[in-house]
Amino acid sequence: MEIHPTEISQEENDYDDQMVLRDLTSTIAWKIREGAQKTESFSSSACINRVPKELCKLKESAYTPRLVAIGPLHRNDEHRQTPMQHVKMSYAENLLGRLTVGMKGLELAEKENAVLQECVGEMRKSLDDAKKCYAEGVNAG
Repeated sequence: MEIHPTEISQEENDYDDQMVLRDLTSTIAWKIREGAQKTESFSSSACINRVPKELCKLKESAYTPRLVAIGPLHRNDEHRQTPMQHVKMSYAENLLGRLTVGMKGLELAEKENAVLQECVGEMRKSLDDAKKCYAEGVNAG
């Protein structure tokens, strides 16, 4: 069997195509792994991000809490000092009331103080973990 120059050239082309395909596949696989690793680092620490100002400017009302704001990002917004803030305080008072049912006078005051101190202590313990959830530093003071 005789091999013609055109047949060799076709075999070489097929080989070259296979090599290019293999290299391309390898590159794509590497980029997928690289992207997945970057995504893992983002998702391993949950982040609450502030919406970029450029995006907020498009439709500010879409990114502004209307009824209730939870967390430090909108804490100092004057327009957030709404009746809903009073509702949150009412919920806290009701919770405290359930823990002090039947108590009066000095016993009630001491129990409320002890419960509030315990709550503040527990919140302080979790404050560092909560701050880690925010993409930017927050002042929870």
